Amino acid sequence: MPHSYSPEKFNIETDSKNLEEKAFDNLKLILKKIPDVSIPKQKTLIKNIFDVLPGGSKIGFENYSPGRIPYVSSGSENNSVIGFVRPKNNKEITKAPAITVTAFCNANIQFLDFIGRGNGGSAIKTLIPKQKMSSGELLWYSSQINSQSWRFNYGIMVSLERLEKITVTIPPNQFLKNIF
Repeated sequence: MPHSYSPEKFNIETDSKNLEEKAFDNLKLILKKIPDVSIPKQKTLIKNIFDVLPGGSKIGFENYSPGRIPYVSSGSENNSVIGFVRPKNNKEITKAPAITVTAFCNANIQFLDFIGRGNGGSAIKTLIPKQKMSSGELLWYSSQINSQSWRFNYGIMVSLERLEKITVTIPPNQFLKNIF
């Protein structure tokens, strides 16, 4: 036989309080079953983890011959790569892996050696890890930098000094082991 609702059998003051207490007790039981995933949040400045370098080539993309080396500019699409060029000399090639950061704080990981756009305030900045890093660590720091892009615009572009002072959280070892 289906249950029917009977308003006279439900006492709003006592019964709703009992339901609330039961719900709260159930929530406590559920929360006890969730493992503790609190992670110590150690923070540091970008300059403590990376060498922060200016963009690179002062030669514009259009002045290169087509080639095999990615030319990284200040766009946000295609990992900021606008084409592939033949370098004028090997000194202008930046060794990968690295993170490039545009004037508006768009960080991208470069896994191939590349030529970075230099020349002026909108030039990219390059972060070279001071110690060997996994792909997971590079992704972690890149996303940490991207999360702070709200700080930058046409009036306040990323400079070497501003980039060095960005604070990031160091990735937890268990995160890197489980994810990457």
